[in-house]
Amino acid sequence: MNPKRKNEREKFYKGIKELNRPYQSESVTIKDEYGKPLMKQKEILNRWKQYFESLLKVEIESIEPNEKDKESEEETEEEEQEICERTLEEVRDIIRRMKNGKAPGIDMITVELIEKVQEKKIERKIYNLIRKIRVDEQMSLYWEEEIIYPICKKDDRSVCSNYRGIILLNVTY
Repeated sequence: MNPKRKNEREKFYKGIKELNRPYQSESVTIKDEYGKPLMKQKEILNRWKQYFESLLKVEIESIEPNEKDKESEEETEEEEQEICERTLEEVRDIIRRMKNGKAPGIDMITVELIEKVQEKKIERKIYNLIRKIRVDEQMSLYWEEEIIYPICKKDDRSVCSNYRGIILLNVTY
């Protein structure tokens, strides 16, 4: 048998074996801001919370609006009014154009699930939800919840600053 072909066959079977083995999660010890390893689950979760809160904290300066800003605000309000007046057909079109295979948010609803449900009913419900938000001018507190998933970007997995966060929002948001 050709040695190259034998090597390819071994790689193939090794790959199949890897696919069939059960998933084993990695246990990574995280260090606090002073470099001390954290062992308790609650401490680790608090460290992640502290890290992402500091990373995502944005301070907004208070600035008095001038005349140019006021004109800009009026234009923006007109644009927002046009955007908010979505039709049911536009909502259907948006749902059709949503990409499959995206991770769900805290509600665990995926694009594929929305597509599989009786289309007309779910489209109407989403449309009514958008109209309600526009009329009430208030978004659901449920939509403010998010999942932050840390992804390691550097070698040392025990340091929070070596991670970047991916924020998973609800699909209907």
